[in-house]
This record gives sequence, C-alpha cells and structure tokens, in this order.
Amino acid sequence: MKMTGIILAGGEGSRLGPLTTICSKQLLSIYDKPMIFYSVSTLILSGVNDIIIVTKTRDLKFYTKLFGDGSKIGIDIRYVIQDKSLGIPHAINLCSNYINEKKFLVCLGDNIFHGSGIIACLNAFLRKKDMGAKIFVKYVYNPESFGVAKISANGNIKQLVEKPNTKISNYAVTGIYGFDVDFFEKVKTLKPSIRGELEIIDLLKIYLDQSQLDYYILGRGVSWLDTGTCSSLNKASNFVESIQSMSGSLFGSPEEASYRMKFINKKKFRNLCKDYGSSEYANNLKKIYED
Repeated sequence: MKMTGIILAGGEGSRLGPLTTICSKQLLSIYDKPMIFYSVSTLILSGVNDIIIVTKTRDLKFYTKLFGDGSKIGIDIRYVIQDKSLGIPHAINLCSNYINEKKFLVCLGDNIFHGSGIIACLNAFLRKKDMGAKIFVKYVYNPESFGVAKISANGNIKQLVEKPNTKISNYAVTGIYGFDVDFFEKVKTLKPSIRGELEIIDLLKIYLDQSQLDYYILGRGVSWLDTGTCSSLNKASNFVESIQSMSGSLFGSPEEASYRMKFINKKKFRNLCKDYGSSEYANNLKKIYED
C-alpha cells in the first residue's frame, strides 16, 4: 500500500543566518546527522513509503546527494521546487500532481518529534477511512510564539489563533499534519496574509468550520523540538546526544527506520552502513545489524 508524506524543506531560515546563507536549515547538523533525517525517519516509521521533499533549486543537489530517489532505503523520494516562500499551503499545493492517495501527511523539516504515541496515531490517520484533517498539539508555556488551538470542555476545537497577543490556549499546533485530498480544493479559497503568504492556520480554520478537523494531544511522553533558532539547534543536538547515549540506540535514522519497517533487508542495511565511513553514525548503524 502506497502512503505519501511531504517534508517542507524550503523557507529562508533567516533566523539562523549566517548558517543558512549557503544551504537550507534542514541540512544543518542536529548532533550526528542532518536535521531532515529526523522528519524522514518519523514518516517512514509511520508507514510512509513515498516522500516528497519541497526545497529550493539551490539545495536540490544536496538532498539528491543525501537520498537520491530513495531506493537505497527502500522507498520513493521525489523533489518539488519552491524558490519563493509563499507559505506552507502554497508549498503543499505544489505537490498536488504527485498525490494519488486519499490522505497524506505533512511534516515541517525543522520540527523533531520523539516519544510514544505519535507514530501509531500518524499511521492510524493514513489507514482510517475517515476524511478530514488532523493536527497534533502540545502544551507549551509560550503559546504567543505559535499557532494555538483552544479546546472546549467537551473536547472539541473551539478556536485557532496564530501567535495570540492575549492568552487563548497553551496548546500549540506542532509542525506535523494530516490532510485528505480535499486540501487541494480548499487551498484555492485562501488569500495571502499581510505578509504575502498563504497561512496554514487559515487552511485549518476551513476544516474546522466544516467540522472536519481532528486533533491529537502530544502528552508528556512526547518531546517536540522546533529548531528554528541557534539556541534551539544547540538544545536539540544536546537532546539527541542524551537520548542516544542513555538508550544505546539511534534516534532519527532513515536507514534504521526503513530496516525496522522491513522496507530493506538486513543485507541492504549492512551495505548502507558503508556509506558513512568510520563515523560515529556509521558505527551506531553497524551495532544495529550486529545485534
């Protein structure tokens, strides 16, 4: 069964300058691997075997060098160009000709997720026949920095607000979404915001107004890292180093994810380890097949 996911890896990354002067932020290091590895592995573990990466012309050669067409890790990877940042809905809409399934996932390439529950929920969204959209929210202490969802006492989403000036809710909308193909009709009704972009919060409001928006609360067992600043980059690297050293296992490895999902066999997985020479990452991959 074909399952599709989109990773958004364009954007200007202006908050990370001068690091992003020569490449996109999704290529920057988070401890022992490029940032985009985490999004790719999340989608693979969710059952996605067809990934579309939206990026800039400048960075295309780097992503193709990393992943090629995806066949080496047992999946399909395609690339769509968005050279001008016109918003998340615009980037997703560029992929419309490549979506042949009824539902698909979207992951922001600078968001990292770790913990129990989310993978099963993402997979369930893709497999269930129910249509609509799904968001994943997390309790935060600085809701003014995010789009937030106000949830009523009876458990329904009551309101969606982008970076509220006054406290509306502590539940931030994270950078992973599930959509049905009606997305591509709904996006046609959007108008650019004051900053000249199509806003994802406006698209979600359409689903909400039509009673087609579901949500999942990421509990204490799930960590969500938004790596849009230099400080958060450093914190994310320290987090990954801590998780890997304490657990003795890799986190955010597309190769391991494909192996676990049986998209590749042990022989192919062993050969992939050779691609990274004698690096710490390669040694950690070797430990997996030796076990």
